[in-house]
Amino acid sequence: MKREKRRTKSEKRGGPLPKKAVEYFRQTWMRHGSFPDIVACKDQQDTPPPKYPSDFDKERSLLKASIKVHKGLKELQTHAAAGDRLAMGMLLGHVEELVQWLEDVSYRREAFLQSYARESACWPMLVALRPKRMREIRAHLKRLGVATQSEIRADEKAQWGIARSKGQEGKGYRTSGYATATVYALAARDMIRGERDRMGFAKILSRGKPGLRAIWNRLPKWQRDCATVKPLNQDPDAWAQIGWQALLEKTNDNPSSIPELKHIGDHRAAKYARHYKKNVVSNPRKREILTRTKSPDRTATYHINEGIKERFFDAVRHLARKQ
Repeated sequence: MKREKRRTKSEKRGGPLPKKAVEYFRQTWMRHGSFPDIVACKDQQDTPPPKYPSDFDKERSLLKASIKVHKGLKELQTHAAAGDRLAMGMLLGHVEELVQWLEDVSYRREAFLQSYARESACWPMLVALRPKRMREIRAHLKRLGVATQSEIRADEKAQWGIARSKGQEGKGYRTSGYATATVYALAARDMIRGERDRMGFAKILSRGKPGLRAIWNRLPKWQRDCATVKPLNQDPDAWAQIGWQALLEKTNDNPSSIPELKHIGDHRAAKYARHYKKNVVSNPRKREILTRTKSPDRTATYHINEGIKERFFDAVRHLARKQ
């Protein structure tokens, strides 16, 4: 009787490790460590990027790398949200490393980063509860000129932020510190920017491939408009219209079906009630309307949705920086 071969731990867990994982482990973890060199941020040498045959190959390679990193971070987020301490530690390590690198590289490529910081309303920084560090952060943001040319307002009167507080009886979360309409205006801005970038990425990947126009024409109009819309501070009404069309699509043309939105449009409900009382109930000649089975076009729901639209457009206009 042949003796059964003893299985290794890797085989018990589902087979041996892939060759790429073994090679990565050998290169990163098995090398001899040493005390790091202390070098000023301005004197650090950045690794030169690889060379590509053409700009098209470079764009495609960078896009594929970006997609790969995004998928990896999403996987870590999923595990971290479920309470996995290993995934949370890895995620925090990557975030801290990237934010610290961004601060260090700003001393070597200051003009390059300023071109991005000026147009950004926010900027990532590592925060520590020390007065000296707080002063350093303020000086750093001022040196980069953060939000000096951003599309949205960043002054003291700007009614936006990221504050969240627990809802009543622990059911969900409600916004705090700014109005509900502004929350949806910010969400619309992020959606439009994301769609605009995604359309640019699709253009890179689809070069030389037939059938792109047919796929493009099947997209909703608001999604196609995202690719050509002007900056928010130049045409806020266009951004509001795109966001409103996307919201109508999501709610099946009835934004008042969302309770928090219905609340901000209730001030228009009385308009239908007044019209109904004045023109129907008090007029004997129009009493036959009460026997109709089909609802009129302009019902209370219609006016509530119009009130939501009014508040939403005002929030987007207030969000934009004035020229």
